[in-house]
Amino acid sequence: MRLARHVQRLRREESGFSLIEMLAAMAILLTIVGTLTTLMVSATSSEVDLTMRVRAQQEARLAVEAMRRDVHCASAITVTSFASVTLTLPAGCPSAIGGTTFTWCTSGSGSRFALRRIVGAPLPGTCTGGRVAADYLTTANVFAMDQDMGKLNKLCVDFPVDLDVADARRTYRLRDQLVLRNSTRNTADGTSC
Repeated sequence: MRLARHVQRLRREESGFSLIEMLAAMAILLTIVGTLTTLMVSATSSEVDLTMRVRAQQEARLAVEAMRRDVHCASAITVTSFASVTLTLPAGCPSAIGGTTFTWCTSGSGSRFALRRIVGAPLPGTCTGGRVAADYLTTANVFAMDQDMGKLNKLCVDFPVDLDVADARRTYRLRDQLVLRNSTRNTADGTSC
């Protein structure tokens, strides 16, 4: 009997949350979830940006390595402009698959250019076809020749890579001088990079 009275008393005294308490708890929960969501979205977008930057930089490095193989093996080079270089490779060259003449050139406009490797020589002033070796270059003028007296010719490359040109602090610049091993030593001073 005593137990039954005790259970009835507990049932009468049982109370839940008031509406004010429930709203306060939900407001606190929403604030926490909103803050965590903002942090997660920010972290995800930063990760995507970093991944894209690393990919663009890696493409530029791989393009320089492929270009280095072509230049080291080339028997002739023609720099038609600061945006285009045509190389003649002997048939025995490992990178001369698909032909013996290759053109490295940039295409694009504004502040986004792509570096292409094209089999053969495209029409003057055009850079279409082939494969894209690097993207997100900020300028089309990436080539120059270095012709110092008594030295082999060098092809100078300068690849400024940036996904967002508005922030110049984030530009990755890849510069290199590729020696034309099959060229003759210069007898007169010429241009330099």
